[in-house]
Amino acid sequence: MNQIIRKPSEINQFFQENGGAPLKKLGQNFFINEALLRNLVQEIREPSIQRILEIGPGFGMLTQLIAMRYGRCRPEVFLLEKDTMLCKYLQQTIPVAIHDVPMQIVCGDFLKPPQEFLDVIDFWKKEQRERSNQNLPAFHYLLAGNLPYHISSDVLLWMLEQNLFSSGFFVLQDEFVEKLVRPGNRLNHWVLAHGSVTILKKIDKNNFFPVPGVDSRAFLYQRDQSRIDVFLQKNGYAISTNQFFKALEKILKILFWANRKTVQSILKTNPHQPYDVNVIQRWHEVFAIDFQKRPEELEAEEVWQLAIGSLLFLK
Repeated sequence: MNQIIRKPSEINQFFQENGGAPLKKLGQNFFINEALLRNLVQEIREPSIQRILEIGPGFGMLTQLIAMRYGRCRPEVFLLEKDTMLCKYLQQTIPVAIHDVPMQIVCGDFLKPPQEFLDVIDFWKKEQRERSNQNLPAFHYLLAGNLPYHISSDVLLWMLEQNLFSSGFFVLQDEFVEKLVRPGNRLNHWVLAHGSVTILKKIDKNNFFPVPGVDSRAFLYQRDQSRIDVFLQKNGYAISTNQFFKALEKILKILFWANRKTVQSILKTNPHQPYDVNVIQRWHEVFAIDFQKRPEELEAEEVWQLAIGSLLFLK
């Protein structure tokens, strides 16, 4: 087999011949509208991409479209697929269908990553550092995936933790993306502090096979910490960006520990870092934030100020 499977009849035939079926627990709802997916891939903003990581490539349609878009860059592509039957298919099909792009295909679970996966990420980070040290143009690293709901948060948080990928292209359940872009939750504050989300299109569930129970959305993630740099400089905070993000991670964990409580109550009673009443009063005097608000009512810069406060008012 050297042609990428695209149609419902081909998907059914593949599973019948291999004695299996699409697995709901793996979120196996495969994109079947190639024209729509091609148009979405064209929205990726990077002019060039040298390294591509795709989580859960399925039958490889997205893989092929991204490789076609950036083929002139001869990117290295790494695919991680959990389903062993699909992994074998990819290993047999993708190198033939996309013959001019260096490709590594590994079977494994993103949540329990195989050593080959960890080795590639370590190598890419080393490569990134060496190019920076040698004043060479930076490579662009893209993370992509049509992801099931249960690993969407894990993948996004891991991407930010790596400090490697400059951009991301994702197709995720509509409900998850709504949560991601809705202000006033822990995930929203953390992700948008690191960059920006651009919603591309709501995708009707009938563009997938088997047809899932809900619609999806495609979106781009662009890593950009300039808002944080401006915030720190504007307010004269003499701390590094890395220090700030450690403090932000801590304060978000504190703030969203409980629902419906006020900021003041949470600072006083949370189990992670309870603060003395006098410290909270001093904190309130330094930062003009209404501590009677609930965390979900805070603006982004108010949360950032609280992160700075967690550095200033350590017990």
